[in-house]
Amino acid sequence: MLGGHVKENLIHLDTSSDERRHRGPSRRRDGRRIALVCRTPGLDFPEVHDDLPSYGVRRIHASIISDPRLPDAVVETFDGVTTDVDETLNRVLAFNPDLVGFSAYVWSLPCFLEVARRLRQEIPDCTIIFGGPSARPEMFSIEPYCKGVDIIDGLVIQHGEETIRDIIHSDRSAEAFLKIPGMAVPQNGQWAITPPRASARLEDLASPAQLGLIPRGSWHYLETYRGCPMSCSFCQWGRAQAPRDVLSMERIAAELSAFEANEAFGVVHLDAGLTLNERAFRNFSAAEREVGFLRKSRLSCEVYPAHLTVPHVEFLQSVGCSYIGVGLQSYNEEVLKNVDRSARPEKFDTIVRRLVSAVGNVAVEIILGLPGDSLESFKQTAERALEFGADVHAFHCLVLPDAFLTKAPDEFNLDFDPITLKVKSCLGWTPDEIEEAREWITNLSDTMDGRKGDQEWITGRFLRSNVEPRGIPEDPADRWPSPVSVPKQADETLVTVDQE
Repeated sequence: MLGGHVKENLIHLDTSSDERRHRGPSRRRDGRRIALVCRTPGLDFPEVHDDLPSYGVRRIHASIISDPRLPDAVVETFDGVTTDVDETLNRVLAFNPDLVGFSAYVWSLPCFLEVARRLRQEIPDCTIIFGGPSARPEMFSIEPYCKGVDIIDGLVIQHGEETIRDIIHSDRSAEAFLKIPGMAVPQNGQWAITPPRASARLEDLASPAQLGLIPRGSWHYLETYRGCPMSCSFCQWGRAQAPRDVLSMERIAAELSAFEANEAFGVVHLDAGLTLNERAFRNFSAAEREVGFLRKSRLSCEVYPAHLTVPHVEFLQSVGCSYIGVGLQSYNEEVLKNVDRSARPEKFDTIVRRLVSAVGNVAVEIILGLPGDSLESFKQTAERALEFGADVHAFHCLVLPDAFLTKAPDEFNLDFDPITLKVKSCLGWTPDEIEEAREWITNLSDTMDGRKGDQEWITGRFLRSNVEPRGIPEDPADRWPSPVSVPKQADETLVTVDQE
């Protein structure tokens, strides 16, 4: 497996052992001046309104300042779009932090690791922690990131909101970090993985919006549950689990009210899908009926067509939808099976056509360079999706941690750029075919007045449309047909399933 090499530098910690070995003792500051560093990438399309502040790092900020044991904590968030190491370093140094937490994504990891290296030189006794989707031992086991094990004091790999509190309360030594669940800690050039951390109740976590930590007028974020019932191997959600931890209607209403008070530009729905958790959707829909913010604003969300019900569609018709992403990835069923994708493309067409007609602003999402697919299949998938009246949103396949980086079998033959994580070649794709596909989708986007970037492309039909609510048609004959799918009754938190 591709993941076989990167896993060589991992140690699963035996907490019963008294022979833990770690880097030599080095005292760290015990103060509570905490810098949280993130980089908002913006969309690949700068001409589109894309004020998307980092949500993950503000979750951490909210957790720290809401901890009654930390009344003296001074927290500063350093958010921006710059890749300038000097600028980022100088801003952090001016704050004179005791602890610095970096929220690392594929677009920020190279810059942040260099900032951390120089920060270690400037403030040797500062604690340096990395969290976020790219803060994984597997990432720091490949070049050019291997040096991270000698710079970073720990990686937060599970449930950062609770873990950061434990880190701050500890003496910040390697011994202390080895006792904190949900971390990876450097030991003799390797990463020791501490025991798993159970998630706190989502309802109990502090709200960045309600604490005034999200910039006014920007996109705001709504997370009504955690987890995903699917385990597609290309995706960092990537772990199949029934998402049972759901926000209450009252808490979601409070979030929407906070968004309105903060003049949010719109709401990015962060759940794996609007249609994948019935109880979460019911609470969300009821909260919106009470607050009425989204009918005056805009919503960006993902849906899975096979699970659409009448209430889902009528909810989408009642609010302003700026983006409804429909994940297809490929029409090649064998490819989908190979990446553990549960999909039935033969049912896809009719449902998406109906959704475009009922709601509009639908984008069919596909992946360029998916292992086992081909240039010809990719083109056919895009062309067929356009026939529905939707846009096509194409993403260059990435070899992500918690996904292909550790899950891909040898036969995928993945060759990828270690900085961007973009696939350069793989099963079914030569490097020339990858480049030809990129050129082809770029030209298609240009032809349709769409948007094109380095890692994603979108054709341009709905980008020129408004986000006013469509409204539920008065004529019953024009409404969404029922039943299309129904909830599985055995457990109200499970995904909806096809009637058939």
